[in-house]
Amino acid sequence: MNSFELLKKRIEASSNNDLARIISDAALQLDEEQTNAVSFVFWLSFMTEHDLDQVLCEAWKAAKQYGPCGEEVVKIIKEKHGIDVAKIDPDDPDYDPMIISFGNRIKIYEDMFGTNSHVKLFRKIKGLRNDISHGRIDKLEYKNLDLRTKEGKQEILIDYFEIMTQKDSGSSLVFQQMSEGEKEEVEKIFKQWKKDIGYENNR
Repeated sequence: MNSFELLKKRIEASSNNDLARIISDAALQLDEEQTNAVSFVFWLSFMTEHDLDQVLCEAWKAAKQYGPCGEEVVKIIKEKHGIDVAKIDPDDPDYDPMIISFGNRIKIYEDMFGTNSHVKLFRKIKGLRNDISHGRIDKLEYKNLDLRTKEGKQEILIDYFEIMTQKDSGSSLVFQQMSEGEKEEVEKIFKQWKKDIGYENNR
């Protein structure tokens, strides 16, 4: 029996839960720490994209509800990145957030909210996912902590949930490119929105 036949026999005899282990253990020969780190980073990036989609959708709903500047936002982002922003509008018949890449989601977020701690963390997590895709498993680090260790995983998770619950506004690139009249309109809309959601009372 040749090596392929042995592998085929093992695949056919494996349970559903064991099949992933054939790739990590047999084919790639990763140890348990490496396998756990890969799984951790993939689930973290999945959660990050999911949370990012929700934030973008809520921001887009607010823009539609509170003013006429939505078309200007679409124009600026489309001209800058070539991204069809309607894809983040749940009310649009062509809504499909999966069409927009992780990197482009981050660009849209940065244009709408500015460069802040959220954007920096999103880019770090995207970089970790890219490291896995290019086989840099032993270089998965966060704040000089190895993500194969418990301490590394704890550090990035605590930072993630802390940062995602913070109100951190940078300087919106979309806002910067608007005319003075549009900026005044956005300021009025934003003040009304903060009043409606009780933002000042929660600070």
